Amino acid sequence: MPGLDPSIVKHFLPLDIENFPPKRQHLRRQRVGLLLLIKEEVVKQINAGFLEVCNYFEWVANIVPVEKKDGRVRVCIDYRDFNKASPKDNFPLPHIDILVDNTARHNQFSFMDGFSGYNQIRKAEEDKIKTTFITTWGIFCYKVMPFGLKKAEATYQWIMVTLFHDMMHKEIEGEDHLVNLRRLFERLKKYKLRLNPTKCTFDAKSGKLLGFVVGERGIEVNPYKVKAIRELPPPSTVRESPVLVPPTPGRPLILYLTVRRQSLGCMLGQEDESTRAEHAIYYLSKKFTEGESNYPEIEKMCCALVWVMQRLRQYTLYYTIRLLSKADPLKYLLGSPSSMRNIAKWRYQLTKYDIEYVPRTSVKGQAIADHLAEFPIEDDTPINSDFPDEGILQVDEEEDGTVWKMYFNGAVNFTGSGIGAVLISPDGRYYPIAAKPLEIEIAKGPAYCDTIEATDEQPWYEDIKHFMQTGQYPTFANRRDRKTLRRLAAHYFLSEETLYRRSFDATLLRHCHLCQVYADQIKAPPNELRPMAAPWPFSMWGIDVIGPINPKASNGHMFILVAIDYFTKWIEAITLASVTANAVARFLKRNIIARYG
Repeated sequence: MPGLDPSIVKHFLPLDIENFPPKRQHLRRQRVGLLLLIKEEVVKQINAGFLEVCNYFEWVANIVPVEKKDGRVRVCIDYRDFNKASPKDNFPLPHIDILVDNTARHNQFSFMDGFSGYNQIRKAEEDKIKTTFITTWGIFCYKVMPFGLKKAEATYQWIMVTLFHDMMHKEIEGEDHLVNLRRLFERLKKYKLRLNPTKCTFDAKSGKLLGFVVGERGIEVNPYKVKAIRELPPPSTVRESPVLVPPTPGRPLILYLTVRRQSLGCMLGQEDESTRAEHAIYYLSKKFTEGESNYPEIEKMCCALVWVMQRLRQYTLYYTIRLLSKADPLKYLLGSPSSMRNIAKWRYQLTKYDIEYVPRTSVKGQAIADHLAEFPIEDDTPINSDFPDEGILQVDEEEDGTVWKMYFNGAVNFTGSGIGAVLISPDGRYYPIAAKPLEIEIAKGPAYCDTIEATDEQPWYEDIKHFMQTGQYPTFANRRDRKTLRRLAAHYFLSEETLYRRSFDATLLRHCHLCQVYADQIKAPPNELRPMAAPWPFSMWGIDVIGPINPKASNGHMFILVAIDYFTKWIEAITLASVTANAVARFLKRNIIARYG
């Protein structure tokens, strides 16, 4: 098979030999029934020009035979040792969910599959011996790009984008479909790319794509993949397999979120305008790490919400999200002190999304989210609460340890809506601020700023106060007004009927904007005065031992080790049989440092 011209593309294999020296795997034993099938497949690849005999080599890998449905064997190579030494190719790979979403809801499809697509790309001559593998009948290496290499996916995606970039991401129907098929085949003929005719389908109403069935109805589950479930005897009625649909622009999305002690589950859906029925768009589940599992329940809910919004940002950035959950994390984020380590980050990360909290009503949608939380995907990757770095142009690290760090939430735009930022001091304290140009006008009536206008009946802060009390937007507010109101509310704190503004150092200030700028600042709200030994949550703890206690507990413990945070009055306690230095150190490490820093 000719394959692509080497002048267009070659597959290279750079290696990090200093940190990963070459490895030669020993020949593995195979079942007798597989040996002849392996030999048949190797001979077939030699005759096709994919393999050649290799005499001098440094890397040697083993064969991993995979039996096909028709009884033949697919010869795979165990390149795990080799891939450790091969640097990753950062050419972007497409997201499967976005590809499937963009393909669905059309009435005409043509599916084409390359014939041994990877094997149509030639390897660089000097890198052939790096793909050496061992068999019972000899040692061979690939003349073409094989499956299993770390860089193979990126190389194949790069050449496909290079050759067909002007034909991608287009919606083609009717006669245009035939015109573009002709263009495609002319392009394939020009570059000598071969298709597998047994896997090509033209002018179909639906078809299989990346494990799903796409059609005019939307995205459906592949019947073969749920065959065992569908053939189970149903409890009462036979249900149709769920259909995933892309979202309809202009209508809000519904997010069902369930958080358990060690996992989370969610379902993103949308209500049909005509039938009022809810259709699923996306399912997600995840296990918390050990540290995340120790968060209080409401903070765990906030952490889960941030992860879901970032994970589904291709939807959440462009739609209003109606959140249905057990508790309202938005109210907690607005009412919590900004100095808490993660609260400031979560608050500013969520300001770019249009989220409305709605009490739970649908039992079916919530049941799906509960089920996903009960059986999460085995993913131990910690949730990254840092700000995304898409807009960072340059990062310079100073050797001096007394530098401050600044993170932006990426919300700056030409309309002047402003940006949110978090400053981190050298001692690790977090200071949320906002940069927004204000235009203050002195008039006979009340003052107003450029985003909230005051009237004779209501003060300028009435919408902020109402939003923090009820979580509801004004009836006249559009999407931009809602976003601005969420940003402004992040800088205020509501105590009963009194609205306070958060200052730069996270203390609470009262009065109007001019008073906050020019007048003497009152560092605390008017309240009953009490001595406060610690200025920040979890910055100062008191520890004491209670005991001995008689009679002893059933487990023989007779002492109670207690720690209390002077700011929040939060208590951590354990029982001990005896108070030793190791026991106290273990308590501080597990119950204080691991949880609160």
